[in-house]
Amino acid sequence: MAAPRAKATSIADWLFVLRLAAVGTSVQPPSQYAGFAAELSQDGSALLCVPANGASRVEGRHLQLSDGRVAALVARRSDLENEQPRAERSLADQFSRWPDVLADGLAVVRSSNGWNISLAPASSFPLFGALTDEGEMVLSDSLPPLIAIVGGGSEFDVDELAERFSGSVTVEGTRTIHPGIFRMTGGFELVVSGRKLSFRPWWNPRAIAIQPNASLSRAAEQLRERAEAIVESYLPPNDPIAVQLSGGRDSSLLCALAARRLASQNRSLVAITAVPCVGQPAADQRYQYDESAGALATAARYPNVEHHLLRPVPVPLASVLDQLHRQLADPIHQPVPLSWTIPQLSLCGERKIQTLLTGDDGNFTVSAGGLAHLVDVRREEGLSAWLRVCARLLREGVGLRDIVRVSIGASLPRPLYEAGRKRGQQKPLLNDFPFFKGPLRERLIALTPDNDDPRPLSAYRPLIQEVASNIGTLFPVGRSLYGVEQFCPWDDRQLFELILSLPSSLLTSAPDRRALFDRAFGDLLPEEVLRPARRGRQNVDFHAAIDPLDLRKGIERYRSSALCREYIDMDRLATALGDWPRQRSTDIRYYGFWIGQFLPSFSLASFLYTREHSASGASAETAEPLHAAP
Repeated sequence: MAAPRAKATSIADWLFVLRLAAVGTSVQPPSQYAGFAAELSQDGSALLCVPANGASRVEGRHLQLSDGRVAALVARRSDLENEQPRAERSLADQFSRWPDVLADGLAVVRSSNGWNISLAPASSFPLFGALTDEGEMVLSDSLPPLIAIVGGGSEFDVDELAERFSGSVTVEGTRTIHPGIFRMTGGFELVVSGRKLSFRPWWNPRAIAIQPNASLSRAAEQLRERAEAIVESYLPPNDPIAVQLSGGRDSSLLCALAARRLASQNRSLVAITAVPCVGQPAADQRYQYDESAGALATAARYPNVEHHLLRPVPVPLASVLDQLHRQLADPIHQPVPLSWTIPQLSLCGERKIQTLLTGDDGNFTVSAGGLAHLVDVRREEGLSAWLRVCARLLREGVGLRDIVRVSIGASLPRPLYEAGRKRGQQKPLLNDFPFFKGPLRERLIALTPDNDDPRPLSAYRPLIQEVASNIGTLFPVGRSLYGVEQFCPWDDRQLFELILSLPSSLLTSAPDRRALFDRAFGDLLPEEVLRPARRGRQNVDFHAAIDPLDLRKGIERYRSSALCREYIDMDRLATALGDWPRQRSTDIRYYGFWIGQFLPSFSLASFLYTREHSASGASAETAEPLHAAP
């Protein structure tokens, strides 16, 4: 059984730190990096510091540009290895299109009066930065090195903290919760001139033009070609690899494409599926709770797939959160996915698998489509196009009530919309953030008025544009605990550009169908994935996947924190835990309380506690086992 590796929280434990000195000065690597500093610029003014445990994952390359400027390119080692056939001169010439040349990673160009720093759109690299009192710019893929260099760590920007816990789909802007430390967003360029910093977007998903004459067949060809290329780029040359296989479209496609490519190399693929508790209903009228049938059917198609199904086991969530928060210095606003990803990472660690791919955000790219796009058709393409699409949807079996609901529901007065809902349809729970206190709670309530409003979105394309503009990399949970890198291949610039260029009429379909996905990948996947009987519902058995005794011990620890007492109602949190569920419930208000209110508040309490007790031990002992088969 693989247990999380004990790791200190020193700067040297993180993947890279890029130090940019003020123009005309030089900079030396910190002592923690002795022997691991790689010089990237000719005059020693930029140093990429790669600790031993990160040297196999990231690489820097120095480029002398034709106009005399110096550039440093930092990327995953595999990406730069793929660039080897191209001459250094060719790479340098590409920077004439700076910064649009970036595929992934980041690049730094030094000019006569400062630095230009850019991160690729939808990059798999997290990137944070800070300007020191000496005028030195420090960049890192994690927050602890910056906190150690510029100070802070126990003071927070309450407004930004509220943004993180408001339940929004993405985190916008360049601010972090730590004053003086910023985060780089993919597709933005940071210009550093002296002590002046300015950000400008150079990739704007909201400006991608819709191609009105796009055809389904051509779009499917492009989607397939790009998806195959992306998956191949994430496969390590020789090492074992795993995928999270939920049984939905996105993860099933990821598994299929990876398995096909690896089979051509006589290699195998490990697929891991989290399945709910036994002895419970598999579905109700609306949701499928056990999607393992789709996962099993997908894995069975590819003989080189080694498939593992993992049932819930009690994860010591408080202990895991404490360990992660000490190492990341960033609050995990929704901890419930840890209850099923920790067992999967444990399996990877036991099998010495260092790469785990997930299908996150695929619903905005490879499997984009469904009824939600109907709301955009009339505005973008006119009444006649909308009528044609509605007629097609009726032929596909979509009810008139659902067509009207999606098309005009957002514009109806809320009482009228609620009066027209289906009888017995559950209402969402108003989140008034009952476990938060003081200015933080006030800010959260101000940010999310009417968060129980059941009406649909007034437009769907802006949601995809927002996601593309603010792609956030996964918390490096796997790297921190098990030495496993987690990647989301479907967060890809070219995929977003393709989907956002397509007219909404082409993407609109019945809820159980995805016309573009079916055309592009229908030959790779079983019917259980292409035509699911019901929509999947995840986290149905979170109560069995989280150890309540460990939560209780966590709350008792957190009571000693002044920060917790300031921002969290610890008595209310403890009282609520007394009613921790012992069986599954499918009531949406039940999910709203435990997953939407209790667990995010508990996670913030863990984060606040670790800011005050950063050196009080790694964590409590990890419960065994961390993964279990059916």
